[in-house]
Amino acid sequence: MASASTSTTSPSWHPPSAAGKRAASAARWDPRGWRRISNRSIFGSVSAPGPSSGVAATSVGWETLDRYGIARPACVITASLDEAIRFLERAAGRVVVLKAVTDEHKLRLGLVMTNLRTAEQLSGAWRDLASRSALPFLLQEQVEAGPEVIVGARHDPSFGAVVLLGLGGRFADALARREIRLAPVAPTEADRMVVALLGEPLPRLSDILVKVAQLIADRPNLQELDLNPVILSPSGPCAVDLRAVDGPITPGEDDAPGARQAIRRMLKPRSVAIVGASANLVKPGGRALRYLRQSAPDLPVHAVNPRREMIEGVQTVGQIAELPFGIDVAIVALPASNVVPTLEALHERGIASAIVFASGFAEVGNDAGEADVRAAGRRLGIRVCGVNSNGVLGDVPLTFSQAGEKGWQAGSVSFVSQSGALSGSLLMQSWAIGLGTARSICVGNQTDLEISDYLDFLADDAATRTVGVFLEGVRDGRRLARSMARVTESGKGLVVLRAGASAVSSLAARSHTGVLAGSAEIYRQVISQAGGSIAEDLPELVGMCQALDWQPHAASRRVAIISTSGGAGSLLADMVDQRGLLLPELEPEVQAELRNVLPPFAPTRNPLDTTAAITYEPELLGRMAEPVLASKEVDLLLIAISTLTGRQAETIAGDMVRLASRSSKPIVIAWSVPESAVGPAVAMLRQSRIPVFDSFALAASAASALSPGS
Repeated sequence: MASASTSTTSPSWHPPSAAGKRAASAARWDPRGWRRISNRSIFGSVSAPGPSSGVAATSVGWETLDRYGIARPACVITASLDEAIRFLERAAGRVVVLKAVTDEHKLRLGLVMTNLRTAEQLSGAWRDLASRSALPFLLQEQVEAGPEVIVGARHDPSFGAVVLLGLGGRFADALARREIRLAPVAPTEADRMVVALLGEPLPRLSDILVKVAQLIADRPNLQELDLNPVILSPSGPCAVDLRAVDGPITPGEDDAPGARQAIRRMLKPRSVAIVGASANLVKPGGRALRYLRQSAPDLPVHAVNPRREMIEGVQTVGQIAELPFGIDVAIVALPASNVVPTLEALHERGIASAIVFASGFAEVGNDAGEADVRAAGRRLGIRVCGVNSNGVLGDVPLTFSQAGEKGWQAGSVSFVSQSGALSGSLLMQSWAIGLGTARSICVGNQTDLEISDYLDFLADDAATRTVGVFLEGVRDGRRLARSMARVTESGKGLVVLRAGASAVSSLAARSHTGVLAGSAEIYRQVISQAGGSIAEDLPELVGMCQALDWQPHAASRRVAIISTSGGAGSLLADMVDQRGLLLPELEPEVQAELRNVLPPFAPTRNPLDTTAAITYEPELLGRMAEPVLASKEVDLLLIAISTLTGRQAETIAGDMVRLASRSSKPIVIAWSVPESAVGPAVAMLRQSRIPVFDSFALAASAASALSPGS
């Protein structure tokens, strides 16, 4: 149950637009000084947590409203009349209101004293209220009168986070008029709620609904939040009373709600703390701070370092206790022995997501130390990425990987890796071929959050179109299967590269991430049944992701091959066959069209060969590809090009771009010369999102990934 603190001050009231701007610099004050929870609920009857329920102090207070840009009056909760008078003096002539801090209906019981302008009036009201209610009291700047509504939110056992708008104040229970929606709420849906209840649009009230819906969605351990009333004053809606009920996280299947919101805070943070920030760029805490400041200079970043006052332009604090309350995510760049105490200190500051860089746990045999971290995180309600992680790359980089040194290329591929070093390699290989990334997540030892948690998040992530995974092992294979299926069922591509297939590599996986790998064949079956593709090395993983991200999926496994060399065509045909793809016979009418453009001696069976005529007639490949793409027997076109460079290469590339823009079938190209020899042509193809590889094997694998049942 939330306990009221004494002499708790807060920033002055401003309209929502100004409140949002000052959220990052909100004054540091004890946020636990708000109204105690009640056993009454705007959604129905609930039971207040008892003293033995294990419910922590409520994590949402007035400062949280500031952080979300929700307008509210300046206030103080205090047991001291002298402090109350000082607050009145600081109000500089504004009228104040004095309220009891109680579970009961204050206005109905006469526990609200309004229109207090002088110290004498305040003193009299204080004595009167003290004769009827226990200290402390809440003193607020009085908001100009207007209609009253209630804005509330809760976690429903069946539907998850929901948000409510109803008639507020003393009539909230009697009239019971309310509009309820699942959270989060889009602005247009919030507008509909307001019009349905009040008969007219009020954009600033809609804005509060959107923000409260996001607040409840962000905090899975917040059972219920009431803002009652929100006064619709002439200067704008303003929340003048707050009630919050916390409870233990009650996970559904796979603890998805808590995990998803924690991952969201890591990938889309509004504020970040770096515990162990360093001016030494060799150290993880130094590199992470540098990357963050370079890429997101306006993001509120808080650095903890007891020996320096300023690092990378960021004012440091000496200890976690000095951090603002409710920062979205903390990077823990400290040794293994400091991780558990750090999590405990973060909990005190209302920080519920942590990325732990520290190694020295199960990967070196320290299973007990890692178990302590997991237990601490679960006990405190902090979700952990890591341990032994090099961080994540989302809207901003929260990583010490050198891949982030020169920025990154935005795109729609997301990578999840158990290896930090390989996650950096995946990024650099992708960016080298123009494949941008949406997210990159190094899960480390999966002490708390597992690969399955991240896959569940990415399945619903609007920024992600394709997911690539480097996997060594998981503790719950059945859950992994469900999570992979969620990704593919959401219409996204999935490619998995797995290490740990042999006995030797399985032991290596154990020494790296502390997870013993399972049967190779079981993994292959599970990945395939979930609709994923299997890669054998990093370039193949990147190439298959590129094809899935850039090209439409094929309707079947029927492939046509056009090559500029008979030998290349035969080689590619073997590779296609090895991957279970089909080379159908083309319809007679398609073969007739091909005879009209090919030399008389050229075959018209699949695979097709341009013959040497391509060297003096580079347009030939495009003229052949057009009827092949139109064939009802073909659902993917695979092209193998040998030593054609210069103007010929650019002509071929231009024709492929033109044909791709007109066709709904995927095109994959293998060009077996160094990229430097055909740079402009390759650039033209990639700009049009046509994958091109310098390896026939990679091209065949990309074609397989695009085909169903891969």
